[in-house]
Amino acid sequence: MGVFDFVKQGVREMAIARRKQQVELEPLETRLIPVSYATAAELQPRAGGEPAGWLHALGTLSQRKGLLDGVVFSGGEPTLDPALPDAIDMVRTMGFRVGLHTAGIYPDKLAPILDRLDWVGFDVKADFADYARVTAVADSGRPAWRSLQQVLRARRDRGLALEV
Repeated sequence: MGVFDFVKQGVREMAIARRKQQVELEPLETRLIPVSYATAAELQPRAGGEPAGWLHALGTLSQRKGLLDGVVFSGGEPTLDPALPDAIDMVRTMGFRVGLHTAGIYPDKLAPILDRLDWVGFDVKADFADYARVTAVADSGRPAWRSLQQVLRARRDRGLALEV
């Protein structure tokens, strides 16, 4: 994996960072369902971004061609955003590599985009058997395990870069 620059979506902001440069952007629209995992609570109250925010992000990215290596979609659970596949395609068309930071809780949403990704950061909350205790969601380890298996297959089959 080459050096990635990150587009990190926080609760209220997104930034593109390379070396010590930062440009603040409005977040992509993200729809989150309630998560009982206590440390993720600050990611819950998120107002959807306006489409203009994404247009601004694309404009900023176009100005950074040649300066940035890639874009990482992150913050909350990005696979919940129905616009994520299109956003991935847009930034890839612009010549950027694409990464995803995910908890893997929605394997059916992850599977269709895996072949479009260069890097996955996979957030493992606990031993999969202990997920329910940690997340307070019954059987929550099963979907994360399924997602991790998908990512590991992509790593084996096509060299997807992975950080767990």
